[in-house]
Amino acid sequence: MALNVIGSSLNIATPIYDPIQLINMGVALALILAGFLSLVYVLIGGFKFIISGGDESKTQEAMNTIRYALIGLVVTIFAFMIVTIVGRFFGFDLVGYINFDMMSKIIKGITSGGGNVITLN
Repeated sequence: MALNVIGSSLNIATPIYDPIQLINMGVALALILAGFLSLVYVLIGGFKFIISGGDESKTQEAMNTIRYALIGLVVTIFAFMIVTIVGRFFGFDLVGYINFDMMSKIIKGITSGGGNVITLN
């Protein structure tokens, strides 16, 4: 619905979200964020390893960073599998919410000052 106010249009919309959609979107975004951060920490650990210059303490710190990031990635993958299985049992469609288009809509909605309404369809 648009309301004309002295030659300009003002978008007035009150979205009503289904709680199941919010749960699906929240879990999907949390899993995507966890996977992304795991990959970022693998890259950080690799960078630390390269610049360690042979110093054993720095090399060990870099290896620990990589090790814990990979453990986090494995935990994220198992969490995704478990949430998908449990979600199918309860009727949640988690896989439908993990896509690039939805993520880009959310990011654009957040960065544009919140003036846009994000639809979950």
